[in-house]
Amino acid sequence: NKKLTLSMNITDHEISDREFISRLIDVCALYDVEPCQIKLEISERCQLAQKEIQFFAENVAKMNISLAIDDFGVANSNLAWLTGFRFDEVKLDGSLMKNLDNKNKEKILHAICSLIKDMGKDIVFEGVEDAAQLKIAREIDADCLIQGWFFYRSLPAKNIEALLINQEKIA
Repeated sequence: NKKLTLSMNITDHEISDREFISRLIDVCALYDVEPCQIKLEISERCQLAQKEIQFFAENVAKMNISLAIDDFGVANSNLAWLTGFRFDEVKLDGSLMKNLDNKNKEKILHAICSLIKDMGKDIVFEGVEDAAQLKIAREIDADCLIQGWFFYRSLPAKNIEALLINQEKIA
């Protein structure tokens, strides 16, 4: 299905491997997947220097593969990442969606999202678990993507196929 995107978390190992992108392109060709259907997510555990990540990001862009900063707001993913290399999307860590009754926390979330949107990047809210969190995410960015248990818990592959078929019928 050419409408689907496959997201994959990558680590320092894949970023450092100079053959990773070419092997990924080969696998895409083998399974008739367009590179633009692939999104690589740089894990918050990445310990590499910005220059190495930037080199990888430039090569990914040449292949028309999307790049996301995953779990933004925790661990090593910080504001410096927003200017350190080319990326397409920021996935906000689910911890940012918790306890939003704290007005300071909500203000920080709004400010971060405003900055990301002003840069022309897409936002994914991770960890959305209830209608109130969904409402806040949509108020911040009506075009954002939502990830979390509010919609579905983790599913086995066979259930995902049935879900996609049902959604295709609805659309």
